Parts: sequence; structure tokens; C-alpha cells
Amino acid sequence: MDPLLAVDRSMGRLAKWLRLLGYDTVFDPGMGDKEFLSLAEQGRILITRTRALFGKTGEARMVEIVDGDPNVQLAETVKRLGLRIDRSKAFGRCIRCNVPVEPIERARAADRVPDYVFETHQDFAHCPRCKRIYWQGSHQNRGLAMLESMI
Repeated sequence: MDPLLAVDRSMGRLAKWLRLLGYDTVFDPGMGDKEFLSLAEQGRILITRTRALFGKTGEARMVEIVDGDPNVQLAETVKRLGLRIDRSKAFGRCIRCNVPVEPIERARAADRVPDYVFETHQDFAHCPRCKRIYWQGSHQNRGLAMLESMI
């Protein structure tokens, strides 16, 4: 079973990368420290750059990331948590909402994607919360290759 993650408010790009890899990752830039720490009660691993938070969660698992570069943060997180790039799970979550995306009928995506995309793609997915539309394109393979090279 994949770990449940929570990323503190200073690492939004890390949260996006983890969601792209398919990991359930809570991130809210408006969340205060107390609320962030409470996510440990859901069994989430807390990923933070804030050293002062350590020792305030009892037995919760926390990972401190020191570097400010999101690429280094991702590599360090993957290494320290033993995460894997599973291409079958990648792009399975909305990068905005963290909700699993669901297939959507092609016709329902017609007026919500650029004409060229609609003409050249058959399969679409959407976020049931924010309604963002996703499709498989060359950007996914390039993105995964980039992530694999970073890690």
C-alpha cells in the first residue's frame, strides 16, 4: 500500500510532483502548523522544512527536507521514503485537488480542451472536484523521463 503524505506549506512544487507520481499528498498553503501536524492522525507521513515542528507529534513519522530546490526535494523524498515511479499510477491524481481522476466520455471533453487536443486524442479524464480535464500526451512521457532522471 502506498504511503499517505502531507507536505508543508513551503513546498507546493514537491506536492505537485508527488501527486503527478500518483501519491496521495495533502498540501494547503493556508494550513497552519497545528492543522498540518493533525494530519499525522490520518496516518500521513509529514514532510516539512520546518525543524521546529519535530517532537510536537508524538509517534508521527516526519521527514525533514533541508534543500529549497523542488527537484532536490523530490529526489530526497523519494530516496528517504523508498517511493517508486510506477507508470501505471502516474497522472492518476488531480495536481490541484489531490483527488483521483476519473475517465470522462470524449464528447463531454469537446468544449473543454483545445480543438487540436480534441482532434488528436481519444481518451480523457477529469477531476470530479475541480472539473479539470486531463489527457495523455507526449508531456506525460517527457515528465516521467525527467522525474526518473532527477531521482
